[in-house]
Amino acid sequence: MDNMEEELDEDTLQAISLSMQEWNGDQPGDAAQAQPATDTAQDMDVDGGEDLQQALALSMLEHDGQDEPAPPPDIDMLTNDTVPPASQTPIAPNNHTPVQQQAPQAQQLPAAPHLGIQSNFFAAALAQAMAALPQQQASAQAPMPRQAVPTHAATIPDTPSWVKAAVQHLIAQPAPTTSAEDGVSFPPEDELPVIAALEKALGMPVKAVQGSSAAPAGTRGLVLRLTLDTKSGTCWWLSDSQINIIVRTKLRPARGASQLQLLHDCHNGLELGCKAATSSAVKQVLSRWQSKIAKQAVELVGQEETDDLYFDQGRHSQELVKLLGTGRVGSLFVEAMTKEAASEKDAQTWQTILRSLLGTLKDVSFTEPITALESKLFALDVFLRSPMLQGLLAGLLLEEAAAAAGHSGHSLEGSSVLTPLLSVSTMPDAAKFMQTFQVTSPAKAFFTSLRRYPTMRGEVEVSMRGLRAALGQAYKATHAICERLVKLKGTEPAGLGKEAVLAWIAAAAGVNTVRTSGGESKGVIDRHPLRKGSSDGFALGLLAMCLRFCKPFLGGEHKHLDRLDVGYYAQHAYRLPEVQAARTLAGRDITEENASFSGRPYVAPAPPGSKSAHFVAECFFLTQRVLHTGLMPAVYRFHQISDIVYRQRKQQQQQQEDDNQGEDEAQSVDTWLLQDSTIAQLMDPRLAAPAVQFLVLEAMWLLKLAKQEEGTSQTAFAHIPDFVIRDMTAWLSFVIRGGQPDLVAACRLDVLIAFLVEMLQRGDLVQSPIIHAKIVELLLTMLLPGQPGRRRAKGLLGPSHQGMGEQALVAAVLGTGAVQEQLVPALMKAYAAADYVVGLDVDKDQFDKFGMRNCIDLILLELWKDPACAASLTRVAGEVREGQGSKGTTFALYAAAVLNSLVYLLKDSLERLQDIHNIEASMADKAAWKALPPREQADKEAFYEGQGKTGGAFMRMALTTLALLNKLSAHPVIKQSFLQPPLVGSAAFNCLHFLELLVGPQGVGLKVKEPKKYNFDPNSLLLQICEVLLRLAEENRFVEAVAGEPDYEEPVLRKAHHILTSKQLGEYEHAARLDKLIAQVAERRQTAAPPGAAAASTTPPSQQQVTLPDLSFSAPAPPNLEAAYQEAMHPLTIGDFDSSLPGAYNRAFAVMAEQAAGDSQGKMKRLSREMRNLRGKTALPVHMASSVFVRHDSDRMDKVRAMITGPEGTPYHGGCFMFDVFFPQDYPNVPPLMNMATNGEGRARFNPNLYADGKVCLSLLGTWHGTDASQKWDPQNSSLFQILLSIQGMILISDPYFNEPNVERMRGQAEGTKASNSYNAEIHLNNIRWGMIDQLRKPKPGFEAVIKLHFTYLKHTLMDQCKAWFEESADLDVLYRRRLADAIVELHGLLDAL
Repeated sequence: MDNMEEELDEDTLQAISLSMQEWNGDQPGDAAQAQPATDTAQDMDVDGGEDLQQALALSMLEHDGQDEPAPPPDIDMLTNDTVPPASQTPIAPNNHTPVQQQAPQAQQLPAAPHLGIQSNFFAAALAQAMAALPQQQASAQAPMPRQAVPTHAATIPDTPSWVKAAVQHLIAQPAPTTSAEDGVSFPPEDELPVIAALEKALGMPVKAVQGSSAAPAGTRGLVLRLTLDTKSGTCWWLSDSQINIIVRTKLRPARGASQLQLLHDCHNGLELGCKAATSSAVKQVLSRWQSKIAKQAVELVGQEETDDLYFDQGRHSQELVKLLGTGRVGSLFVEAMTKEAASEKDAQTWQTILRSLLGTLKDVSFTEPITALESKLFALDVFLRSPMLQGLLAGLLLEEAAAAAGHSGHSLEGSSVLTPLLSVSTMPDAAKFMQTFQVTSPAKAFFTSLRRYPTMRGEVEVSMRGLRAALGQAYKATHAICERLVKLKGTEPAGLGKEAVLAWIAAAAGVNTVRTSGGESKGVIDRHPLRKGSSDGFALGLLAMCLRFCKPFLGGEHKHLDRLDVGYYAQHAYRLPEVQAARTLAGRDITEENASFSGRPYVAPAPPGSKSAHFVAECFFLTQRVLHTGLMPAVYRFHQISDIVYRQRKQQQQQQEDDNQGEDEAQSVDTWLLQDSTIAQLMDPRLAAPAVQFLVLEAMWLLKLAKQEEGTSQTAFAHIPDFVIRDMTAWLSFVIRGGQPDLVAACRLDVLIAFLVEMLQRGDLVQSPIIHAKIVELLLTMLLPGQPGRRRAKGLLGPSHQGMGEQALVAAVLGTGAVQEQLVPALMKAYAAADYVVGLDVDKDQFDKFGMRNCIDLILLELWKDPACAASLTRVAGEVREGQGSKGTTFALYAAAVLNSLVYLLKDSLERLQDIHNIEASMADKAAWKALPPREQADKEAFYEGQGKTGGAFMRMALTTLALLNKLSAHPVIKQSFLQPPLVGSAAFNCLHFLELLVGPQGVGLKVKEPKKYNFDPNSLLLQICEVLLRLAEENRFVEAVAGEPDYEEPVLRKAHHILTSKQLGEYEHAARLDKLIAQVAERRQTAAPPGAAAASTTPPSQQQVTLPDLSFSAPAPPNLEAAYQEAMHPLTIGDFDSSLPGAYNRAFAVMAEQAAGDSQGKMKRLSREMRNLRGKTALPVHMASSVFVRHDSDRMDKVRAMITGPEGTPYHGGCFMFDVFFPQDYPNVPPLMNMATNGEGRARFNPNLYADGKVCLSLLGTWHGTDASQKWDPQNSSLFQILLSIQGMILISDPYFNEPNVERMRGQAEGTKASNSYNAEIHLNNIRWGMIDQLRKPKPGFEAVIKLHFTYLKHTLMDQCKAWFEESADLDVLYRRRLADAIVELHGLLDAL
């Protein structure tokens, strides 16, 4: 069934709007990005703040950043499909019902305890944190994301013991204490220097008084009372208590001045005095004063001010934050203050100040002056220059990482200390969009303030540079701060800061795995990721920071590539636990291999040391994961919202044609705001460029692994998750289409192209056609980097209007040796392999094999223009040798797939044109149309639009395929390949079938009002088909194949000849050659006819009369047929067969079985149990009305063929339908692969869910949409039995026409009934031909006895059914009735012989 998108009808939009009004979303998502760093891997020293003090180049937008209430349980998906009847069975092949699930409330991550180093004031907080961990762990048992449930999720282990050991060590460290003397002494000769230094530093007179003497009258300033030091007897003694009293009572600012500012100035003055002093005693006294002043400052900011009505966090605390931002308080004073803190309360105070500093970034507005952001970042820089405060931040991050397991990304973002810094963003708020269907963004005020927004695009582009500069500054600061933590010295254990940063990044990426569950499908937004995942802004900010850490090794030097050990995935599974549930490039699941991992996720199980991974490897693999959970979901969500906004706007334009201009302008602003606010951040070169460089680095790494020995490379690719290549290709395509091809062109294009070609042709390393499709899409994007039409001046993908970057991309694809020699065969292999995708889930994977094949067609058409590439294609076609047949060669498999695709696309599009014709005929009777009930009229209009959209798209792809087929058939060498069996028979059938569809009896229904709207030009299409037919007909083998076709109709070719001549289509020789072909075929058919056979009728088909002869049997039907049938057939339900026999099993599945690395214990155990159950509790049904039989290979239980007999009361009644099944290596974690073998050798499509090429569309198989969990594959409960019964009961039904998307609405309508009857009639004929006659003539291995007994018992019933079908065809064309009668007569002869 096609995957084309449907229009949102009025009722659906209304239901969506109502449901959205009841839903409260999550907080806005913020993000930002960073400018590439300039460090090297060996020299990554922290700059002392210069990066944070650079001027910004724009104004800022206000953003409150407050959380909103958690959403109540609600519909979990927003789709553009209609809701089917409530009676529909859950395991439906094409169910469109939105899921209603109880969404768990988002748990809020507890406020992270404090973890610091180097000073005892952090120790109390550490102890409190460790005490709180058990409670946090108990509360962390939230459900894991739906798409992946790692083995560690059920029970989260305790915090690693080394963290607790670090806590104990910090508690044992001595706190800064005063000396036992509680004062300071100095010799009498230093009295005057001390007084002078104090006067200069404190800015007031200082008078020294000895002993208990009174100060002289009129003394101003400070009075120091000096006593004799009792120990020395010669030195003066100044007590701490006296210094404290003076500091607390005498150091008072003027009215309106700042107390902290005064203390800071005095402290700095004393520092200058210390540097200038020559006497150690003087320095000791001044240092003592410094200590007491710093202590006083600590007491001020730590004062309890909870009752203050004006300052939520204390007046002095906020004052310190302000002074830091203005530069009036320096890092030296802050560090001195931290040295004077020694209590749990002090630790809480510093955490509060840190969070306050970071919290100021929530108030950053893109419309404010530049100094707003600059001062906030400067304050943060000054504050975090202190190693002790860096330790505090490292501890907080480590604590958040340890407590993150089991929590959601949303809760981590809501409580993390880094959130304000990471969440500076312009990204639209998807959660609010889901409530209001209006685009909101932190940059909205900025954009809408621009003159004549959004029409003045030049001004928008210029202003966007300012936004991007601000984002770059924010993430530059984030990287600089975290880099300080990475390089933090003096920790116990060593490397604690680096571990804290890495563990926190891993946790932030891990808890956001849920973001990937949104999938890639357009027009659908899953609310679960919105509620549980972090915002796009936060995720992009995290990625920007990670990319800065990767900057030193993005060049791909060998010494760095050698450090990227693929064993990291297994050896450091604690960093990436969710990856253990991901599929790998080699197609194997690594869950079992790493099921023993049972530690606490994200944090290292042992103290940092020699066994830790290299920092380059840590950065590489963590960035790889962050890119997957952060960047790509943001891209896909942008596409999804854009698609919904477009659909809404289109429908509003249709439904509200009389609305005023203001509403139209509002819609336009929304559309542009979505694009501008997203592109401002996603396409910022500070983010996009390093992301491109990182992905090209991945390509270099993967190419290096692929070039290793075969066994080694396969082992490596068996560990690498498949999202690595999917993300790479999707992002590079997005960047090129987003107008930034230069960013990709600036990279190693030779390496990139070599990598893409290698991955296409190495099926042993990359098995999934989904990844092949992504690679193909990227290659086509590189060939067509601009907007559609920009390169159309010369040929299909002509070279005009290209920028330098675009030219580089095109030259890279066309001009490399790898492309000329290897790309063509690689593309052909990918084309043929697109039929079977292990683990496919169409609800998540944006994969359509016909779309992929269309991309390959376009690429090959372009490559055909290059002589070297054309020669490569010719060499591949030349593999087919005369007399050897074409089956199994690369070109043969490709050509067969081309013909299969053409059958599907062209026939499907023409059938939809017939539906359009029928609706237009109804609309022509305007009176009758207006008399229709509104609902019926709306259904028909929606059906009309849907069929037109899908039919037009299919016709466009069919024309591309036909154009390529014409070029191939025109080449003398390639043409010979099409003349080898079985291709020659398939080509002959296709040409005749397409001509019959166009000019035969059904061609009348192709007349529509606007054919160009559907890319339909009947004359041009007829000429192209005739050109292929006539080119191939130059060879006798093709003429013989045409003559041997059972459905050859000379009148059809005569009519085509008449149209060519009457409308002067093509050259004169076309009509002459067609006339010659007709004569040749007539001669051969006459020669091949048996003696005495009647000559072909020359009467026009419309005037022929068709009747059935006597179809009775010599013996009547025996009694008790049902009981006899069951008794005979029950023993035959399960058995084995030899799959190696000709025609016994699907060839592609057999190749997959040969490539399998071995049978996993879980797979074989599961299959054994299922096969036993088919004889027991899930016994296969055996009835005359319909039965199911199963055969498995005697040596390979994972190779299965099943036969379902058509249910009574359906057009499938009595037919034997074969299905090949292969159970991949990852079964039952992924569903089996299935192919319908009964397809008339690619000629018969039995159902919208059963393609002529054998594809089976079923939600259980992941090949069709299933919005309800009960419709999807469940590794625990789903089985082969469930699949077979779903096909029997939900696909082989009485009216299969309505299984097609968008068609259900036509049930009960006159046009729908007519189309359904016509659809069933074609199934009747194909069922007799391929489900009965072919089965009797060529019974499949393993089913010989079953087939013979089945038809023996049912022959009377089937003949009665066939007579009824013939009578029902009275209103159909004579050509069909004659073919049906011939098939019935042939079947009667075979049944009579049983």
